[in-house]
Amino acid sequence: AIKEVPGLKTHNWPGNLAEKGPAVVKEIPDIIIIDDSTDGAILINRVKTIHGHFPEAALFVISENMNPQHIIDVMKAGAAEYLVQPVKEKTLLDAIEEIRAKMANAGRLAQGNLYSF
Repeated sequence: AIKEVPGLKTHNWPGNLAEKGPAVVKEIPDIIIIDDSTDGAILINRVKTIHGHFPEAALFVISENMNPQHIIDVMKAGAAEYLVQPVKEKTLLDAIEEIRAKMANAGRLAQGNLYSF
């Protein structure tokens, strides 16, 4: 479904490529989706690192963890969205469109780039 969104290019970053920063990627992403079963400090550090490398990108975290404190910690680390698995397609598409609308209003969006790992 994501690949069918008009004007949106998707890329898959294997492993922890995003944590190496913009020097190792071809394009700077607009949205980064972290679908990670790692919880706690590892995920929070990953979000901080990626947000530090790509401060303009909207970070979405998809996780099974519904603990309110964990969600708050992930959001404080730099996530723009926290989605609980399983994620409904409409929920994800709505979140993407909301970010795209914000970017368009800020004059930042021509084509969207979405990266997931």
